[in-house]
Parts: sequence; structure tokens; C-alpha cells
Amino acid sequence: MPAIIVTGAASGLGRAVMEQLRGTGRTVAGLDLEPMGRDGFQCDVTNADAVAKAVEAVDARFGGIAGLVAALEQAARPLCY
Repeated sequence: MPAIIVTGAASGLGRAVMEQLRGTGRTVAGLDLEPMGRDGFQCDVTNADAVAKAVEAVDARFGGIAGLVAALEQAARPLCY
């Protein structure tokens, strides 16, 4: 069954979105810099080649991609240096 890809899926908003989608019976694949367990793919989404490889891996594993949720949270940068 095609999967919905969720970025930033190891924690925070991304993890919450993955849990919510799973709760509705959807197939979900998470992308994150941090290693993840079930249905997770380690990926730096700022690197186009890494994203392409992750998308290919998700497609091969789940038989397609049903959607994308961009839930990546970046650490806030300080206002002053």
C-alpha cells in the first residue's frame, strides 16, 4: 500500500503527525536525520541526493507514495551572535 512520507518524523510535530496518520490506518514512512525504528528512513532532507534515495526506498518498500507531510522542525537560530 502506498505510504505517506512525513519529514522530521523522529520527534516533535513529525512524530505526532505519524502517530495520527497511523491511527487512521494509513501507511506512513518517516524521514529524519535520527535513526528510526519501524517504517523510518534516515535522511538529511537538505540534501537532494539523500532525499531522492529515500524516496526511491520508500517507493520500493511500500509500492508507491500517497502523499507528503513536511513537518520538519529546525532549531531556532539565536537573534544575536
